[in-house]
Amino acid sequence: MIAVWVESSMRRVFPDAAPGPARAICLAGARNERLDFQLGILADKPIVAATIRCSDLRGPRGACIARSRIRWNFEAFVSLRANTQGTAPSDLERFAPGLFPDGLMEERAIGLRPGECRPVWVTIAIPDDAPPGEYQGAITVRDDGTRRSLPLRLVVWPFALPAARSLHLANWFWPRALCAQYEVPLFKGRFWELLDDVARNMADHRQNVILTPVTNLVRSVRTRDGWRYDYRDLDRWVATFDRYGAADLIELEHVGGRIGNWESPVGFVAMTVYDECGRPEVLPRVPVGDSVREVFLRDFLAGLGAHLKRRGWFNRAIIHQADEPIAANRASYEQ
Repeated sequence: MIAVWVESSMRRVFPDAAPGPARAICLAGARNERLDFQLGILADKPIVAATIRCSDLRGPRGACIARSRIRWNFEAFVSLRANTQGTAPSDLERFAPGLFPDGLMEERAIGLRPGECRPVWVTIAIPDDAPPGEYQGAITVRDDGTRRSLPLRLVVWPFALPAARSLHLANWFWPRALCAQYEVPLFKGRFWELLDDVARNMADHRQNVILTPVTNLVRSVRTRDGWRYDYRDLDRWVATFDRYGAADLIELEHVGGRIGNWESPVGFVAMTVYDECGRPEVLPRVPVGDSVREVFLRDFLAGLGAHLKRRGWFNRAIIHQADEPIAANRASYEQ
């Protein structure tokens, strides 16, 4: 026996979740909007291969939203060892350690253990030309020999979200986290394939600002005659996010940061540079008054600005000085 029920996208579904009522999935949204919800699946016996099937959504006067507009992914659980420090217990969803739902899996079928709930994340992308009205279909969970279906009703409102976005929206993305998760080298090989998926997913959710680790993407080479800069990785990075319209603003990462604790002065961040043989050298974090680093950064930023102008990107590039200054480090931030 397998239980299937619908959950809000605003609630985490944990492995020990109790089944809810098997009711219809009822949604409403504008054309060109994406709607998210979750399914909870719970089996009372081991299941070798559970999978999901979505029907077309049939609407007014023969209109159809194709099943290809419905995406689904089983959710992966991650082991959380500790909760975020300094968070009030009343603000915690639950106490660690434990398994928390986080990533979306690519597998199209998975096994289920008896008594363990597995959530499924579902997204419906309403076409921008869908006729308004009510659409009906179903989502079915299939296991080794049975199936459980929930009816799906979608009301499409008679207006569309504009394709152009007037609000700049950024969620900071750290490329080294991508490397750690998928065990790929930074800015090499398969990294770029994974980055393409990230860019597409960000654009799908109307994000249009990309945090860009410029001091890592630009290779700075010390020569006998001064500095030489290689912008190829930066160009590929921006082009990847531009492919999906996810870089209305190029948010260049910080050149400064705190030298010590929260109230310490702001200094220049550490940077890796190279000699002409390709050997790396780490320039350490230094105070903002460091004249040698200031000369280098003036040259680095001047070259960067010229390159952004050549590529036609200058007017949509912004750069961070340092994050979240307070009164205690105001003087160094202003300097």
